[in-house]
Amino acid sequence: MFGSIWSLLPTTKRSAIHPQWKSDGNLEMQVPLTAQSIKNKTSLDSLRQSPNSRPKTMSIFGLPKRAAEKYLGPRLTGWRFGVLNFAVWASVVFFINFVAMVSGLAATSGAKGVLFDGDCDRVKRLNTGLHLGINILSTILLAGSNYTMQCLSAPTRSEIDSAHNRKPGVYLDIGVPGIRNLGYISRRRVILWVALGLSSLPLHLFYNSAVFGSVSSNGYWVFSVGEAFLHDEQCTNCSNEVMHQNDTKPRFTDGVPRKTVLEAIPGEIPMALESLWSNARAGTLERLEPAQCIDEYATSIQSNRKNLLLVSSDDNFPLPMENYFIHGSHVYWAAKFEVGAAAESAAASKAFQWVCSMLDKKHEYLATPCSVEVEDVRKQNSWRVGWLCDKQGLCAMSRSPVEYCLSELAQPHCKLHFEPTIATIITILNLCKFNSQFPCLRRRNSTKHTSVDYQYEIEPVLIFPTVKAGIMFYVAFCVHDEPLITMGDAVASFLDKKDMATKNMCLSTLADFQDRKGYQMGPRQWSDKRYRWKDVTSKSRRITTVVIFLLALIVVSSLLKMGIDNLPSGTTFSQFGFGAVDPETSIQYMPPDLISNAVIANTPQLVLSFLYFNYNALFTAMLMGYEWVSYSRKRKGLRVTRQPSGAQRSTYFLQLPYRFGIPLMVLSGTLHWLVSQSIFLIAIDFYDAFGNPGTGSTYFDFSLDYKTLGYSPTAIISVIVLAGLMVISIVAFGYTPYKRGMPLAGSCSMAISAACHPMEQVDDIEIIAEKKLQWGVVGTGVDGLGHCAFSAEDVGPIVKGRLYGGDSL
Repeated sequence: MFGSIWSLLPTTKRSAIHPQWKSDGNLEMQVPLTAQSIKNKTSLDSLRQSPNSRPKTMSIFGLPKRAAEKYLGPRLTGWRFGVLNFAVWASVVFFINFVAMVSGLAATSGAKGVLFDGDCDRVKRLNTGLHLGINILSTILLAGSNYTMQCLSAPTRSEIDSAHNRKPGVYLDIGVPGIRNLGYISRRRVILWVALGLSSLPLHLFYNSAVFGSVSSNGYWVFSVGEAFLHDEQCTNCSNEVMHQNDTKPRFTDGVPRKTVLEAIPGEIPMALESLWSNARAGTLERLEPAQCIDEYATSIQSNRKNLLLVSSDDNFPLPMENYFIHGSHVYWAAKFEVGAAAESAAASKAFQWVCSMLDKKHEYLATPCSVEVEDVRKQNSWRVGWLCDKQGLCAMSRSPVEYCLSELAQPHCKLHFEPTIATIITILNLCKFNSQFPCLRRRNSTKHTSVDYQYEIEPVLIFPTVKAGIMFYVAFCVHDEPLITMGDAVASFLDKKDMATKNMCLSTLADFQDRKGYQMGPRQWSDKRYRWKDVTSKSRRITTVVIFLLALIVVSSLLKMGIDNLPSGTTFSQFGFGAVDPETSIQYMPPDLISNAVIANTPQLVLSFLYFNYNALFTAMLMGYEWVSYSRKRKGLRVTRQPSGAQRSTYFLQLPYRFGIPLMVLSGTLHWLVSQSIFLIAIDFYDAFGNPGTGSTYFDFSLDYKTLGYSPTAIISVIVLAGLMVISIVAFGYTPYKRGMPLAGSCSMAISAACHPMEQVDDIEIIAEKKLQWGVVGTGVDGLGHCAFSAEDVGPIVKGRLYGGDSL
């Protein structure tokens, strides 16, 4: 109580009351303490603070530790300070989401959710930048959730004592994330833990699809003409009927009879010819050399160009009056690029089949897909086009090499879409309206929580933070439990107050308490067994993690094989880049609505997060074992999550060292990005040969756009390789040996407790846990047997073959 009242007084008043109060805020003289105050660690910390006991760094938005304590209070240090930082960042993320949603709705008002319509390269850059930002924001939220969930699932000392006394051999996990503790911790923390986990679902399933890009695909006509066509004073006989209109043999498209084409699109050929002739005379068509022409038009999605003239020498064509295609004209052949074919992977692979027609002198629908043969076309000395020569007049054009092309440029219509429905879902699911004050935030002297100096109150205001931010703020301010989050926290607690459930068990290991036959109490012989990193984790955790990883790899590999089997024979993976939109790698028969596709596309992200959670837990446990064993070889202070005192040190990112934690976070981000590039939303906006929205076709009957999912074989292979390396790495680390000389406790609370029965007696204010510690032989018990424990005094080496486990009292 004195510490609570004293901490509330300004510095000037403290100096007036006590002359030995320094200007730096420290009480120079020692305050007499009772035995009860020594046991009460929180009260002790509030009464005895020295400059050396403060953490080296403590700031929030540049606010120094002393100022942070002034405005936030000393309780908001340690793990609560980390939760508070994440809560602030979660609020910032929510504010960004909210502003983005409102701005997006305003910008797309009347534009059907289109933020930008224009240059495709710019849309690609904007889309990449926005998704990079989205992934950064989601990483912050997910990291904050994992941090807070680990703090919530960590047990308090009273919960550990209750579990140890409930049933012999029952232990809780310390220092690692998991679900073992949920059945033993308070119901309120379990509810908060579940709520944080569930609040991550919309991030995984919808966040990446709130903004997406679409590509435009233009239909076009391509005509083979003589040079005289360009020099005519008018488009001579361009309106004449195409000869043999009643011929039912395929001519223009993938197996569709010519008569069907002409009846479906009356007047398209004359209209296209008139437009091309006029633009050619005006000089607005772009000249392309044959190689350039092939590169530009050998694609199943044509975003930048439209109708095309293939110009050849008149010497290789018959006279106009002998023209079998359009009598009396200089137009000798035509083909149509059906833009709607992009919606069908099989048809898309032959949509630009005319480019390769010189190689396949057979009907178009029987030809090898041009996506496979186009490299052979590029290797030819000249480029010719044309199908089966069943009529002499049609054979004439196939003998004429293309000298150059005249291409009609298309206005780019790539779009950056903002999906209001998904954005609203994310915002609503992340919205939590707190219109009442937190009763736990009232600043007053506490009568119910003796281990807490004071509590807080904020004015009753209307708060609209995210669910995550709301829960994190609640945890930071209102959860008064003091969980043992790291191994250092647990050791400090067991040294301050011994756990009699593990008395005389100083050589107990994690494996002893995992054995269903029960654990051995009393003295035992030291065997100096060689432990490996994997031994610090439970067999069930190891098997579960590796098996789920392998099952995921098998499923992904099977799906990849199915996708590869559906590709045209001879297709190379190099043509399908990461996240590349290609109809040949589109998934057929998907739901037409965006939200369904978004859920399906992002479900692998959810699975990946579950796998990473287990992977991270394995590494955390193994590295905690490494730190544990190091105490048998070197004297050092404990790493604690609360404010360090004496020789104690501030913790890492909870239990995971930065040199492993940061690479693992980068690995997680890389995997999430690769998965997003492996299966993704495809959105194609259709335009006909004249720039009108739609396919301009009745047999590819799509409205204005098409949405489905696509996959990238290259990205999927990268995911398989990286995930496979992760499995190999965790197995390799698992078989790395630890140094000998200390029983392996792992995250087992019973084994940690068994190593913390020192023989020192606390006679004054000095606390063992605040000193530099080492584990080893500390002496002989009252029963004459050797005893091992953490100690601030000198310790001896443990000897193989000797009995240890003597009474420490």
